[in-house]
Amino acid sequence: MDFSEVLLAIPSPRDLERPIRSLDEIDYVDKLWVKYMRLRAANDAIRKYFLEHNYEVLVLVSDDLILPYYSVAQLIHDLQRHPEVQVLSGVCNLGSAVNVDFRKKVKTVIANILQWRKRLPILDEAFDGNYHLRHINIAFEPVVSSESDRIWSLSQYRFQNSQVIFDEKRIHKVWFQGFALAAIRREVVEAVPFRRYEGGRAGPDLAFALDCHRAGIEMYADYNIVTPHHQHYDRILVGKRSEYTKFDPRSRQMEV
Repeated sequence: MDFSEVLLAIPSPRDLERPIRSLDEIDYVDKLWVKYMRLRAANDAIRKYFLEHNYEVLVLVSDDLILPYYSVAQLIHDLQRHPEVQVLSGVCNLGSAVNVDFRKKVKTVIANILQWRKRLPILDEAFDGNYHLRHINIAFEPVVSSESDRIWSLSQYRFQNSQVIFDEKRIHKVWFQGFALAAIRREVVEAVPFRRYEGGRAGPDLAFALDCHRAGIEMYADYNIVTPHHQHYDRILVGKRSEYTKFDPRSRQMEV
C-alpha cells in the first residue's frame, strides 16, 4: 500500500479556518471535499466516489478537527503494520474543548474538569493552552442493543476517559470510535454502507459501528493520534450555500 491508494474525505458543512488550514497542509494524499451537504448525502457521495476509483483506504474526517500533518500517514503506517485491522481511528476530545479566546461566545459544557498529568503539544498549540478535555470519542463496551438498534440508556453510553491516551499500548480494540479521522479498508466500505442511525439521537458513526460488529468487523483506535476538536454547531451552512464537491490531488510524494 502507498499513499496513492488513500482518499482523505471531508464532509464539510462549515467553513472553519483553523481546521481547513490544517487539512490544506496535508499534501501527500488525495482529498475529496464535500461542501454544504447534509451528512447522509455527503457520506453517500464520498462512498460512491471512493468505490468508483482505485483506492484501498478511505480516511474520513470531520471538518471541525485540527489534523497534525503526519496524522493520516500514521494511520496508514498502522494499517500496513497490522493487516488484520480493517477499521482504525485516531482520537479526539468530545465537544467542549474550546479555546476561550478562539470564540468567546462558546461555553464549556463539561463539568469536573480533569487536570492532566501530561500536556499534549498539539492541544496546547490548537487551543493556546486553554482547553477543557475530559473524554475522548472512544467507547469500549456496546452501547446499543443489536436486536432493537436502540441505545440502552444514556448512562450506558459512556465515552472513555482521556487518561487512556497515556497508555503505553498504542492500538486498542474498541466498540465505538466515531469518525474522528477514521481509516476504513476498501472491503469494509464495500460491505458496510453509511446510513442514518434510527435508534435515537446519535450520528451515522454509531450506525456504522453497530453494522460493523454485526458483520464481524472489529474496530481499533490508535491513542497516539490526537486531533483537537472545535465543535461549532452554530456555523452549519447547509441550505445557505450551494453544494459542491472538490477533488484535491496530492502534490507530494511520500513513502509509507
